[in-house]
Amino acid sequence: MVKRLASGKVKENEAVFEDVDEEDVVSDEEEEDEDEEESGEDEGMSDEEGDEDEEEMEIEETGGEGEDKGEKKAIKMTAEMWREKIARGDQGLVDLVKEAIPEPFSQSSLEAPWEPTEGLNALIKSLFLHLASKDTAHKPKQLRLLGMAVFARVDVLNWVGKAAEEEFKSFPSSSTAWKNALAFIKAVPLPNENWTTPLFPTKTQGQAKKFTKENKGKILAKALEEYVLALTKQKLPTVVQLSLMSWLSGAPLQHLPRPQLTAQFFFSNFSRGSTHAIFALEGLFQLVVKHNFEHPKLFEEVYVLTTPSSFHLNHKKKFLDLLDMFLSSTHLSTYIVASFIKKLSRCLLYVPFDIQEPLMGLIRNAITRHPMTSFLVHREQPDSVACDPFDEEERGLQKTGAMESSLWEVKTLQSHFLYPVAKRARFIDTHKQDVESFIRFRGVDGYWNDTMTRAYGEQVGQMGREERQWADEGGEEERLRRKIPIMDTLVSTKILPQKTFLAEYGSVWAV
Repeated sequence: MVKRLASGKVKENEAVFEDVDEEDVVSDEEEEDEDEEESGEDEGMSDEEGDEDEEEMEIEETGGEGEDKGEKKAIKMTAEMWREKIARGDQGLVDLVKEAIPEPFSQSSLEAPWEPTEGLNALIKSLFLHLASKDTAHKPKQLRLLGMAVFARVDVLNWVGKAAEEEFKSFPSSSTAWKNALAFIKAVPLPNENWTTPLFPTKTQGQAKKFTKENKGKILAKALEEYVLALTKQKLPTVVQLSLMSWLSGAPLQHLPRPQLTAQFFFSNFSRGSTHAIFALEGLFQLVVKHNFEHPKLFEEVYVLTTPSSFHLNHKKKFLDLLDMFLSSTHLSTYIVASFIKKLSRCLLYVPFDIQEPLMGLIRNAITRHPMTSFLVHREQPDSVACDPFDEEERGLQKTGAMESSLWEVKTLQSHFLYPVAKRARFIDTHKQDVESFIRFRGVDGYWNDTMTRAYGEQVGQMGREERQWADEGGEEERLRRKIPIMDTLVSTKILPQKTFLAEYGSVWAV
């Protein structure tokens, strides 16, 4: 038995789907009865009239199919409706998107570019409404899953980047909303990962060619650049601004098609000084070294930023690493390196004690990289501020007077109350090292723990934990001088005045 469905499909010896009404099912016998009634029961009907009846039946069936298609209209979703579904984390979001947006792109003419339809624009707008929440801070994992499902797909992210600048204009001033906006782009994979596939099926050869493996990386990089540049043009809270600079200075900057466009963002923050300048310094260095960005006064700006106050900030370790990176090139002029070394040496007198040892490690490495500056170590004069020709307020690197100065500040720290700091300062009395040393950074707690765990009265370097860790870097001669009585060198002459209880009875404690 053959049955014809309302959709025009024919099934043999099979039951009809439950969602098909009995009225829509027409058997062959019923068709013959209808033909006989329409012909007026005339047995002498010609072949032409029979053909006309068959054509009429096909037209009716086609009309029924068209009505069914009209009933299955695409679900019309607004941006607010999409936002609610995204916020609830509804399952089957991808299927719903494909069902609600059957035609995501359109062309005004054959030669015109493809543009997103109204349905796709509503979906993209819902993403920014979701991110613009004033009270809810979305977790990076949730945003990454959301991106993997819909918004980080190559054909959708392309239009998300284009819409970012306009949508950010209506963002609230809440720091939570801007944190969400930054967290989303940080959760999106970088173009080199190249794992995203189009969300919507390509229906034309032009669309298929656009999203080939060779072009996907370019499209993702362009979308990343448009989104990031839109963020940099906004008035961001301080926390978001610092986080954006720290993230952008790394791998993302290498994937932007035009990284020079971020220079204005980095320079505007660098001119603000303090913490903003430290975070912007890495991005500027990447632009100059890897992207041939020219800034003739960059080293002068960094030199001005190198002050004792910069080493009192919470991000002093980051600043120290950036200075080490700036002085890593062996093609720098001698007067530039000498000015930085002398400026760092002067800072040693004013910075916290937990940064003094790493600073001296940086100075020593700079001298190793640039042997022409070794005269600063071997020169004995000047030996105080009064006779030092160095002008720390001078901005011009050629006029600082560092070429005529010495590192007497490091010599002064050889009498420091902390033994590791005093020990590190002895490098100026030893031969020049051939390789760079590791710059150790210990916080205040580290020095405090080492000081409190040291047994008073024991000799320094006597198989103790600290002496094994901080092995002297001055060569064999210094290693032979490990056994130094702590009471004679530290307590009686440095920590306490000469006439004290400990100084008088030091011989009792120094075993």
